[in-house]
Amino acid sequence: MLWNRSYETGMPELDRQNLDLISRLDAMINTDTNMVRFEQLVNFELLVPKYFEREQTLQDECNYYDADTHKLTHESYLKHLRKIKSNFIERGPTLENEMIFVKNAVESLKKHIVKQDKPFAEFYHKNIIRAQAH
Repeated sequence: MLWNRSYETGMPELDRQNLDLISRLDAMINTDTNMVRFEQLVNFELLVPKYFEREQTLQDECNYYDADTHKLTHESYLKHLRKIKSNFIERGPTLENEMIFVKNAVESLKKHIVKQDKPFAEFYHKNIIRAQAH
């Protein structure tokens, strides 16, 4: 499995979404059929914007100082997904094309979690959860 506890942010909703995305990528790696993998890719591409939108809503609600940069990273990731899907369609459903996509998607998502989701979660806990406790 591609997920480990070091990716947890401490925000249950965010952690569930990230775990779901990583699990879906893991399933793509472990699928034997190219067309099934392509179908999973399409579903992944449809789901990611919904999760990103929810994350951005949370950031807006708490006036997260780095929300604009975070949103740009989301947009870049989605653009990357569309490009890989387009290449995949043009070149056909080969195992090599699919594995390139999955590897890039996994590494980009893990990097995003560590470098952007975790700092957001820390901000959220400091500024929102503590404020609610008082």
